[in-house]
Amino acid sequence: MPTVQESLSYNTDAFIKALSAFKLQDDKAKDAKVIVACLPSYNHLKKAIFELKKSEALAQLFDIKFVLTKVSAKNFYMNKNRNPYQYLVENCMKGVSNAIIMEKQNLPQSEIDIMYSTLKNANFARNVILTPGRTFNIDDLAKVICYQNEKFSILYNKYFYGFEKEGRSAYYLDNAVQGAYFNFRYPLSEEVVSSHLTRALQLPLFKETIDREVRQIAQSRIEQDEEDKENEQKKINEMDESHRKRYLRAQKRKQQIEEDLRPEMLLLQEMAITKKRVLNEAPTFERVRGYIQLEDEFPEGEGKKVKKHDTDYQLNLRFNELSVRTLKNKDNRLEPGQLGLLIYGRCLADKDGEIHPMIKETLKCARTRLPEKKAMRARGSVTEAEIATLEDKYCGLDLPTDGGAEWEFTGFCYQNMHSADNERMFQHPNREFLITRHLQQHTAPLRRWRRRRPRCR
Repeated sequence: MPTVQESLSYNTDAFIKALSAFKLQDDKAKDAKVIVACLPSYNHLKKAIFELKKSEALAQLFDIKFVLTKVSAKNFYMNKNRNPYQYLVENCMKGVSNAIIMEKQNLPQSEIDIMYSTLKNANFARNVILTPGRTFNIDDLAKVICYQNEKFSILYNKYFYGFEKEGRSAYYLDNAVQGAYFNFRYPLSEEVVSSHLTRALQLPLFKETIDREVRQIAQSRIEQDEEDKENEQKKINEMDESHRKRYLRAQKRKQQIEEDLRPEMLLLQEMAITKKRVLNEAPTFERVRGYIQLEDEFPEGEGKKVKKHDTDYQLNLRFNELSVRTLKNKDNRLEPGQLGLLIYGRCLADKDGEIHPMIKETLKCARTRLPEKKAMRARGSVTEAEIATLEDKYCGLDLPTDGGAEWEFTGFCYQNMHSADNERMFQHPNREFLITRHLQQHTAPLRRWRRRRPRCR
């Protein structure tokens, strides 16, 4: 018979030994797929879980799938100053506990509301199940457990445990925050993350804000703007004195109008952002953490070495803080399925429960901008001069033979020698074939170039 002191103490090795003996000796436990194991409430649950997961004896027989915390309303506070019992809130934190079952025990509703608010701040509101007594509906628990994301819980344990207490935001105080995890395999650019992705923090993300604040300017657009400036300057230089003055006055007037309209344009942009923020129509994130890969760096100039990133990295982006630290796992790289990001913010999921596409679009802006796709030439882009060049090049060659035709070039025109009505043509009989082949030869280098571009795994 154990003593009172022994029954109130908890020892990890003794717990594993008793649980293993129960699994191997009990007839029902031998065939059971699910076993519920209870830990005392005064123990620090996160530390206990870590110790259990380190045990090889436990790993051979069990796998910790879900963690539930049961809270009694009468044992919530340890004094009249409303100080919760030790480890009560810590054991209910998201990433530690998958679901919380709270027994109301006939206490006043005002007291229950205060306790419920505390539990919602520690975990997601959907994970808190209120019950009038010791029993609860198993279907309610099943709904909570089925919603869980195992990778989210693992990453939360590793990175986000207790982070809500760090610089509480307005979203956190409004209880309007949510966490989301998704797999992200694209390698990011450390320079672009620092210069562009940090602008997306606390910003409602929709197409206009992403294009204006986060996305890099395309190189083709920069080149086009420079070309337009050069053409405009050439145009001005070719004008006479009177036309030049008139043109410059018109341009100055146009710039003045644009400058006068600029405050109104900025006001409209801020109004659109505020509307999205108030109506919760656009996703907003505060923090991003997870496992990522970085792009290799190709410095400009001869003689400079390419900087290759042969390890995985841990990204931590929050408020005005950015850190990218190596995991030093050159010989043990993460699998593509293990790469992922954990985001904490608002409106991160769409109506179907999937990650909002604007979130992924924003993160893709943290990559080195790929060269724009070169448009393949269409039939209408072939000029008459090119057609004339093709006919001169293939004069008397590649003539059609369909239906027994025998075309020849007489020096004056093309003539079908097997035609009863002496059919003649003053253009190449196979002109469309020549044009189609010319387009295929022109676009073949583009297709080969696209196949040579590096692809993300």
